[in-house]
Amino acid sequence: MGDHTHKLTARALEGRRLVKISKGKGTWSATVTTAGRYYLDHGSFPSRLDAANSKPRRQPVDRSSAPRTRIGTNPREAAPASAPRAGKPRKLSPTEQLVADVVAAGGSLREPRDTRSKGWRGVDQLVRNANRHGKTPPGKRLAHDVVREGSHWSAPSFDLFTLEDGPAGMDAQLMPVLVPDEVKRYHPAVSALRKAKLLELGSTVLPRAVRILHAIATEAEQRGFSVKEHLSKTTGRQTGASKTWHLLLTSGHETVPLRIEEETDRVEHVPTPHERKEQQRHSWMRIPTHDHVASGRLRIEIGGQSQLDRKANWADRASWSLEEKLPELLREISVRADELRLRREAKARAEVEHQQAVEREQERARARAAEAHRREVLEQQLTSWRAAKELRTYAVAVAAGIAAADAADQESSEAIGQARQWLAWINNRADHLDPTKRLAVWLEPPELPYYELQKFMNRVPETVEMRYQPEQY
Repeated sequence: MGDHTHKLTARALEGRRLVKISKGKGTWSATVTTAGRYYLDHGSFPSRLDAANSKPRRQPVDRSSAPRTRIGTNPREAAPASAPRAGKPRKLSPTEQLVADVVAAGGSLREPRDTRSKGWRGVDQLVRNANRHGKTPPGKRLAHDVVREGSHWSAPSFDLFTLEDGPAGMDAQLMPVLVPDEVKRYHPAVSALRKAKLLELGSTVLPRAVRILHAIATEAEQRGFSVKEHLSKTTGRQTGASKTWHLLLTSGHETVPLRIEEETDRVEHVPTPHERKEQQRHSWMRIPTHDHVASGRLRIEIGGQSQLDRKANWADRASWSLEEKLPELLREISVRADELRLRREAKARAEVEHQQAVEREQERARARAAEAHRREVLEQQLTSWRAAKELRTYAVAVAAGIAAADAADQESSEAIGQARQWLAWINNRADHLDPTKRLAVWLEPPELPYYELQKFMNRVPETVEMRYQPEQY
């Protein structure tokens, strides 16, 4: 067989336990199971697919009617059977235990770092499981942060778990979403996508995908959203990867994007003659081992920079179809929009609080700058006072030398006059340097420009809420 249809069929039959597949040296072989032969003979599945392979189970003995006797008593006078013993309480999972501990602590729990990290169950994974699978109290979500005692890197760190209010609608009742079998007039946004041919889907699933998008757009507008088509790619700020969204659902200032695609199956690659020939010609060439083929299953993804613990994908599965998951999808879109609103408002509050913290730090910096200015002036005055004191001591010695020379008549009158002139200048210089000759007054600090004030400021870090940047579509 030239394509991969037989492999998909074999996989499907193996999943229903009708055949058993074995692969070796690039060759596939399938063997019919007992359940498969039953289906070939009767045209229906057996009552239990694994009845032929399962061992007969031992029937439990009914002891409810058997009389019980108490050890040490006469069997004929046996006491009546006692009430059945209550079963042991179910052991909580690590995620449930974490939520229970936070609730018992009053909504905020602080523990030493990595107390709950055992094996693959990291702290972040526990928090995601609690929020994604509804382990938290109604209307609440579990938040996690790492706090440190002190600013030094070696200070002990702690895990802080907090129950905070989640976005509105997390526990809202699921409302049905009708997907019509036929659509005479599609929603304008869906019609624009069809006209631009942006739905890169196979011809077998395209009609169904368009009807699902039409149902989503129509229902979203009834719930207060405005729906618009998205005709360009959005590039992520961090990864640089491009994503093609199909619909933009907007509520107020918040936009939640949505796209639909077809899932693929990973099947073994069958080398073509051309690939074998090219590999023989070029030793460095590698033939792929697997191919990805269309599966016929549809998958919807929504964006909106939600937290990692929110579900963002819905797809066809063996137990349900994508149409059955549309009520959950529409509810999550409403929750995602409200979460974006909370993050936007939290960013606005954080920016105001950060600006206030910066202004308070500037006031403290001005006080530090004034104190540094006064210390500098005081040091200068002390230096000048010590210099004046040394000059006066020196002037006394110079005066004594002049008096001795004048008494001994060793120098001329002109030299004595010049010496006395120099002594007068020394005394004047001492009086000029001496700060005590002037009244000491309180010093007002000079007005510093911002770049000079920054030298006295401590860093005011930005909070996590301030890092939120809404996507532009």
